[in-house]
This record gives sequence, structure tokens and C-alpha cells, in this order.
Amino acid sequence: MTGITLLLMGVLESCNLVNLPPIAEQGGLAKEECYAMTTAMMKAAPRGKETAGEILALFFHVVFRIEQNYIVCSAVAAWYVLLKCPSAAARKPWHLFLALLSVCCALSDATFAGLPIGLGSTALELSDAAKASITLPFIPVWTVLGVLNALAFLGGKGKSA
Repeated sequence: MTGITLLLMGVLESCNLVNLPPIAEQGGLAKEECYAMTTAMMKAAPRGKETAGEILALFFHVVFRIEQNYIVCSAVAAWYVLLKCPSAAARKPWHLFLALLSVCCALSDATFAGLPIGLGSTALELSDAAKASITLPFIPVWTVLGVLNALAFLGGKGKSA
């Protein structure tokens, strides 16, 4: 994830997301098309609510960039904890954080994939191809990360930090 984030420069530009392989495999989009779609979303706001539509579109782009920054910073912090914390007990808070984050991410992806368990809700009507391209492949990844970090948090000898 961190490598993809850095490669796409998602921390700098939200519409760099068009370079993700699942998007390219479905015919791809140019950055200009990404912005045109965002503009269309803003213009679709009901009369008198144009500014609210702009703010909503802005939030989509801001939240994406915050997520990309979060991924990079979490990876740097994880490597620091792994390499600099002298004991397993000192790493326990980080394992707890990653276990909880992984569970939330898996459940969020399950919601978008239309699975019966999930976190939150969505009214997006996604095609099976869209669901299969992002959410379904990541659910097992998040689950494995969550289980491994939960085991690291719960197991091990020594006092908890």
C-alpha cells in the first residue's frame, strides 16, 4: 500500500488515483477526466445548494489525500517501532493500533463489496467488476494483517507497555 501511494504520488494529487491498475485495466481515465467527473458532481447539486456540492466534492479529495498521508506516515512509524523498540512489550500498543485499524478497513471494504457484515453503509450501486477490483482483494489482506497484529498484541512474553 505504501509503495503504491508513493508511486502514484497520492499524497500530492488526488486524481493520481486514475493510475491505479484496476482503473487502467477498465479502460483508464486521465486526470482531466477525474476533475471533469468531480466538476460534474458539483454541478449536479440541487439549485441553491451549489456551495454544499462544492464542499462535498472538496471533502472527497481532501479525505483521499489525508488517507494517503496516513498510509505513508503509518508505514514510517511501523518501521521505526519495529527497528527501534527494544522489546515485544514496547511494540504492543502499535500492534493493537494496527489490529484495530485492519479490522475496521476489512469491515469497511466488506460494506462496499456488499457482504452481509460490514462497517457503516453505502447507497452506491457498484458493479460486480468494481467490487471485485478493489474491495474483495483487500479484505483478505486486511484480515491477515489484523490477525497477525492481534496475535502479536495478545501473545509474547514480558509486560505490556
